[in-house]
Amino acid sequence: DWDGGGEGVIVKRLPRETVLVKWDMREVQFRYRIGRDGAHDLVLASGDGQVASDVIVTAKSAQEGIRVRRGPDWKWGDR
Repeated sequence: DWDGGGEGVIVKRLPRETVLVKWDMREVQFRYRIGRDGAHDLVLASGDGQVASDVIVTAKSAQEGIRVRRGPDWKWGDR
C-alpha cells in the first residue's frame, strides 16, 4: 500500500505530465500521472485526512507542496 490509504504532498514536477509524491504514512516517494496518456492518478486532498476531494490534479494545477490523494485513474489497487 504505497500511499498508506492517506494523503501525500507533491514534492516535484517531472517531465511528461508526471509528478513525484511523498506519502505521509509511508515516507516513500513515487511518480504519478497528471495527464500523461490522458490519465490522472491524483485528486486534491482535503487536508483534514478524512474527506477526499474530487478535484483532479492536472498538469496545469499541479504545484509543489499541494496535498493529494488517490484519483480516478489510479490503477494499482492498494499499492
